[in-house]
Amino acid sequence: MKQLLLGFTCCVCLFASAQTSVTEIKTPSGMLTVDKSDNALSISGILHVSAETSAELTKFGLQNQKGKFKCILSKNCQLTGIEVIGQSPVTSLDHELKQFASDLHQRVRQQELDHLFQFDNELGFVNEDSCSDNLNVIITLVLK
Repeated sequence: MKQLLLGFTCCVCLFASAQTSVTEIKTPSGMLTVDKSDNALSISGILHVSAETSAELTKFGLQNQKGKFKCILSKNCQLTGIEVIGQSPVTSLDHELKQFASDLHQRVRQQELDHLFQFDNELGFVNEDSCSDNLNVIITLVLK
């Protein structure tokens, strides 16, 4: 009877988490947050930039600059890459954004989190046969 009750409790938890779910993907320099519910997908990120990059951003008056990523998905919903969109006048920021993107992609692949990106803007959540080609994500920079 105990095993049956525990199994039932587990099923309820899985059902509840399927309706709304927030997942944080952490890297050494930042975090990507994926907030997924039955009819919405929200992805945001935070990158803690180095003191050197913070000083350069301040020097150029770019303290409020944001980074932007494109998450590239294959037709079978596999995350094939994360690319930085645009270029900053601060080359160290470009380097840190590229490293963050690489670290995020590696974490998603290692932890098999591709399912977090299975969303189609017109139809809602999709099955394995249909995925968005890409998702754009705004990355907030945290200066030191």
